[in-house]
Amino acid sequence: MKPQNILSKKIVGVFALSVLGVVMMSAASVSRAEEKATRPQPILLSESKESLEDRLNRKIALDVRDMNIVDVIKFLATKGEFNVVISPAVDGRTTVLLNNVAIKDAMDIVVISNKLAYSIQNNIIQIMTAVEYEAMYGKAFGDKTQVATFRLQYSKPSYVLAALDNVKSNVGKIIIDEDTGSVVLIDTPESIAKMKKVVGEIEQPVETIIYNLQYAKADVVADKLRMRIDAKSVGSISADERSNQLIVRVFPGRKDEIEKIIRHLDSPTKEVLIEARILQVILKPNYDAGVDWSVITKDKDVGQIQFANSFSSGSDNLASNYGQVGFGTVDINKFVLKLRSLEQVSETKILSNPQILAINNEESRIHIGDTVPYIISTVSGTGDNAITSEDVRFIDVGLKLNVTPSINDDGMVTMRLRPEISSVVDKITSKGGGIPQVNKTEVETTLVVEDGTTIIMAGLRKDDKTHSKKGFPILMDVPIIDKVFSREADAVTSSEIVIFITPHILTGKEDYKFSNGSIKPSKSYN
Repeated sequence: MKPQNILSKKIVGVFALSVLGVVMMSAASVSRAEEKATRPQPILLSESKESLEDRLNRKIALDVRDMNIVDVIKFLATKGEFNVVISPAVDGRTTVLLNNVAIKDAMDIVVISNKLAYSIQNNIIQIMTAVEYEAMYGKAFGDKTQVATFRLQYSKPSYVLAALDNVKSNVGKIIIDEDTGSVVLIDTPESIAKMKKVVGEIEQPVETIIYNLQYAKADVVADKLRMRIDAKSVGSISADERSNQLIVRVFPGRKDEIEKIIRHLDSPTKEVLIEARILQVILKPNYDAGVDWSVITKDKDVGQIQFANSFSSGSDNLASNYGQVGFGTVDINKFVLKLRSLEQVSETKILSNPQILAINNEESRIHIGDTVPYIISTVSGTGDNAITSEDVRFIDVGLKLNVTPSINDDGMVTMRLRPEISSVVDKITSKGGGIPQVNKTEVETTLVVEDGTTIIMAGLRKDDKTHSKKGFPILMDVPIIDKVFSREADAVTSSEIVIFITPHILTGKEDYKFSNGSIKPSKSYN
């Protein structure tokens, strides 16, 4: 082989080796570059002269499609020149298209839409999942509520709670403590500001006033005023029954209204002077139908009397069913004289002439008669252990009159009348004692008359049976032969009760005294 050829081959070999070395070095450089490109690089930022708040308010445009969420956050950190720490649990991809928005708004949108959260501490923004944030701070990332506390001085916390319920937001809460008067508000800043304004309007000093009542009862007036005060959360009211005083705590603007109501309720109590005259008319045996009232009502000397339709009384046995109620202006003395002159009347006598003062809407009772006792025996146990106990009870018989007047402002009196005539006619005996059998006539009616008008209740029939036995002593009580030595007789006396009632309205300003058996006004005070 020629030397030139050998030299040429050596030169070619060296060149080939050089080229191979260059290629290998280039491949190694490319491999190191690719490895460096795939390895996460730290974000090195120079210290900015702007505050973190100003940097987060920089405007940017963001257009990413299906990009890793970590890369999006790094991009925002680069544009805002802030430090960021990303939790290993943060993962996912996002698509965002924003134009001319602040970096903070863009970060909020990206974080919230991917169920992430962040916190800012010492100019470092820490990105984490929403679950990690709630576990760390005890509330959701989107929860923007604040806490405010009030100590009430005048209003009740329960009243304030009712007013604030309509102001708080859907996420807000209100907690009250009645003992300390505290109110805790948990809500957004906007809602808390509104509730503070409401509390300021409600929390005003109240005035305490003590009212001395002259006529009305303090507890009754307090119950009526609570509907105006307590129920509307504008104060409080309490009653002192011992001194009959009202203790009212109310806003100054409501003082005049409360005083007006108290003056109206504490007005003098009206009274009715009820003059009653009760007559017993004993009828002749041949006039069983009773008194012919049409004869008296047509006599103009007696007065103008108008009888209503006959009523049927709630009577037993021998009681009358011909009751009548009349009213008008009459001369009672002439009425009695006319009554005595009737042919069917055998005798007329006044049983009672009571005069009583009745308070408006309060029932008054008149009882003329007897209180009959009777015994009820009760046996408990058997044999030698049997114990007998006796209970003494009482029943009122005779004439009873119950009157309930109601005074109207126009001088009219509404009266509820309930007269009753009763008598013991027999006795029902038993092993346990005896119960009296009572014959009773009872009427109940309600009517409206003018002050000073006389009411006549007539037709209350009653038949009294009288059993008499006369004869020789001792022998008249021996069985079988008692009828030979004795004589028995039964007598029935028919009578009718007539009641005159005249109401007089009293205002309490007149001084009344007795004059000739009746109450007459002596003088008045203006």
